[in-house]
Amino acid sequence: MVDFSDTEHFQWLAMSKRYFRAARVLVDSPEFTKDLGLLLPTIQLTAHGIELFLKGNLIGAGMPPSEVEGFRHRLWDLWQEPRNAILRSEVAAIAQAVRIDAEEAGRWDGRNRSPAGLIEEYVRCLARLHGRETRIALRYPSKGLKGPRAPFLVETFERAARLALGQPERLLPK
Repeated sequence: MVDFSDTEHFQWLAMSKRYFRAARVLVDSPEFTKDLGLLLPTIQLTAHGIELFLKGNLIGAGMPPSEVEGFRHRLWDLWQEPRNAILRSEVAAIAQAVRIDAEEAGRWDGRNRSPAGLIEEYVRCLARLHGRETRIALRYPSKGLKGPRAPFLVETFERAARLALGQPERLLPK
């Protein structure tokens, strides 16, 4: 039997977690709230982490890596891929838990908005910023660039990556 840590599935998920961890370091730094210049790199790290996370889950679901690579940087297509349906549900549940934690800590600024709805909105926004539609705006200087709230995304997807690495079958189609 193959050890999970030796699989491509694991390698992609572990790499995504590294990007989320790097984004977490920026979000948690004292400079994050003082220096808006850190927002763009944080969002870029998060977007790439989400891309790797979604692709890793598809590999775990049996999609050949060559087919997964065909998605390129199309986050929304990756997010909507039917084999990521359980992952989307789990991410929505995690987003709700992140909201509760943020409310208890006095940090929730999403008002009465659904965390699952915010995740969908933010992934759609990242898909635009991370793709050809905006000429990959996250990677190059762009005027009027507006992105999602990084702390909520980072916390949600970092928790999801931990779940996927600890219980990989939980996010895969049955």
